[in-house]
Amino acid sequence: MPLEHNGKEVRAKEYLTDELSKQAQRFIKTANDKQQPFFLYLAYNAPHTPLQAKEEDMAQFPNITDK
Repeated sequence: MPLEHNGKEVRAKEYLTDELSKQAQRFIKTANDKQQPFFLYLAYNAPHTPLQAKEEDMAQFPNITDK
């Protein structure tokens, strides 16, 4: 199933959790700039196994050897 935004297929350019967070931040800023109330429900798609961390995050914990 493709990832869609407003009914149009999009390709994620980075780790999807980060991309969704950035889009949510943009949405909040835009609503704030317009002084409009809003409701935002952001459900991440990666809450369960298999867990995958970005290399930059894993680099913070070099003692973890079991990826």
